[in-house]
Amino acid sequence: MLSSVPFVRSGKNCVTIHPNGFQNLINFFKTGKNPTHRWQDKGDWKAVYYMNEKEISDQEATKALEELLESCFVIGNSGNQHQITTEMKQILGDFKEISPDLKKSILSKANEITNLDWFKQLSTRSDKLKEFDSILNRFSAI
Repeated sequence: MLSSVPFVRSGKNCVTIHPNGFQNLINFFKTGKNPTHRWQDKGDWKAVYYMNEKEISDQEATKALEELLESCFVIGNSGNQHQITTEMKQILGDFKEISPDLKKSILSKANEITNLDWFKQLSTRSDKLKEFDSILNRFSAI
């Protein structure tokens, strides 16, 4: 479930996420549905979640975004799975034709990340985030 939102591991079995990702987390624990998993039987466990303000340092939030980028994969031109940044770089470097569906898929995934509030606030404070934003801008133009 946490593959699509940046998070800070606050303790054992505890994560802090941005409020924008909270509803998806609640929906997952209520239904068991998310893009990569669907349980059949809930099992003998419970989820407890709290919606309250917690200070997250810019450094922690930036690290969470960088980790999200590292774990963001797409099925590329070759049919293999690659990190999204690697795939965009390869396409830009090779100047190969890209199918409209692949471009749409990559842009959709990349825009999910760049539309996050944390990304908007912190993208200029990290070389990795700045590089991703720059690559995405060039990729969008092809």
